[in-house]
Amino acid sequence: LDDDDTADMTPAPPTSSRGRGRGMGGIGRRSGVSMEDENSLYFIVRTGRASLQQTVDDWVEEYKVDKDSALLKLMQFFISASGCKGKVTSEMQANMEHTDIIRKMTEEFDEDSADYPLVTPGQFWKKFRSNFCDFVALLVKQCQYSIIYDQYLMDSVISLLTQLSDSQVRPFRHTSTLAALKLMTALVDVALTVSINLDNTVRQYDSERAKAKDKRASDRLEVLMTKRRELEENMEEIKNMLTYMFKAVFVLRYRDIAP
Repeated sequence: LDDDDTADMTPAPPTSSRGRGRGMGGIGRRSGVSMEDENSLYFIVRTGRASLQQTVDDWVEEYKVDKDSALLKLMQFFISASGCKGKVTSEMQANMEHTDIIRKMTEEFDEDSADYPLVTPGQFWKKFRSNFCDFVALLVKQCQYSIIYDQYLMDSVISLLTQLSDSQVRPFRHTSTLAALKLMTALVDVALTVSINLDNTVRQYDSERAKAKDKRASDRLEVLMTKRRELEENMEEIKNMLTYMFKAVFVLRYRDIAP
């Protein structure tokens, strides 16, 4: 789907005015303007200070060293990209459920503005929308061989996006639904790669096994069988991710429309 197609999935505004975002990254929170973290993923992706590839590479390296710190930055990225100026702290990450964090972040929206990054007009924000989608896709691509299967990153990201997509705050719903769409699209690409590798591995295994006993390489058979099992497990994990996100996000959001 194109980015414009997400308009059909864009949630209707909440009945109250609370929780509406603001353009320019949500500047104008009720407690006053705060200094923006120029090292945040949102700032870097929005301003193009570094290439998306470099940004993703740096994040992956940080994740390998400190998962919680890197995940906190990613969580903040989705919150900020929704137009919210609230800051998720490490204490909140460690001690609060996603629903409670989102409830607290809801209080950080400007009540008087309906603008937020994804709907703000102009070339600058059009470029951001493109970068936002590309960042999510590239992140999955860079993590496809190991990190997405660590039962931590994807579990956390999918949980966050699912909870955000069910928020009463339209900017949260819209932004997280678009992110979930791009995440699922990227996972489908990964599933295709896994499927091709699995088919090749099965073919090689069957070919080796069909040889006469005195010509078989038992060590190669063992390696191929191990690889086959790993690929089958990976495929099953991706299918579970896609199924869960479809049921938890899109089954509920497909009737939402833009106001």
